[in-house]
Amino acid sequence: MKFINIAEQQLRTDISSEQILLTYQDFFEEYFSIFEERSQFQEDINSILSRIGKQQTIANTEKLREHLSNLVPFTSSIADDIVSPDIIFFIGLGSWDGHGIILNGRPFTFFDMTRMNIWMANPSFRLKAHLVHEVLHAIHYYHSQEFYPENYESVGDYYIKKMMAEGVATYLASCVTKVSLDEALWLGLLDKPSVKKWVKKCEESKKSIWYSIKKVIRNNREDEHLLEKLFSVPGITSDMLIEGRLGYYYGAQIAKRAAKDLGELKILYLDPTKFKKYLKFYFEED
Repeated sequence: MKFINIAEQQLRTDISSEQILLTYQDFFEEYFSIFEERSQFQEDINSILSRIGKQQTIANTEKLREHLSNLVPFTSSIADDIVSPDIIFFIGLGSWDGHGIILNGRPFTFFDMTRMNIWMANPSFRLKAHLVHEVLHAIHYYHSQEFYPENYESVGDYYIKKMMAEGVATYLASCVTKVSLDEALWLGLLDKPSVKKWVKKCEESKKSIWYSIKKVIRNNREDEHLLEKLFSVPGITSDMLIEGRLGYYYGAQIAKRAAKDLGELKILYLDPTKFKKYLKFYFEED
């Protein structure tokens, strides 16, 4: 596992943002093609760099490096053919805290320190579970490349494949770190009573969500409201948090069922067609 600390370069006053984009062009080109609008990044990044806590960012990247280095035995022990991802730290707009990314055919996991600084200031944050989750995304994308966002072929993939990918990373992170599935889903950012309300909302919305997903697939037309309900949150208060991220819950339940039948590690290699059978059964059961 190698570490690429772009954040350290971004904190320097003698290097411009334009130089950073050129120096790490492979990463940023792929990042902008999937995760963030280039124009928005270029418009806002200098303002963020002027406000971000320099010492906090340096300390947190070092802390992350230490924790991630301890994951090397875990990644190498998963299976003989597992390729462990390298790690990228950078300062972004905070839209993502981290995720898996494929660069020149190799797996990487990036962490946006703008968001990570916020999470790491919260004493309840389950850091290890989060790190494992994001590392697993990179491993999953490398070994099952149909799930990598760049390889989505239809509008429906943004709902179905993303749900399954988040489910795999969440469920396996709970297994690896020995935390409950609820903890792996919310990483300590939501208290137990609120998690209970959220789970109830997920279960009560299950049929209507499935109807909406089928409608998207049938019409091959994006539903932004549905996408936000499945994978985003409208705000940071508990009442707002429980209104979103339903897709993580459904994906984790589906991954759990597949793992029960096939074995935990097998779901890293399960192709989308077979995964969709588990998904369909889950949503259509009585």
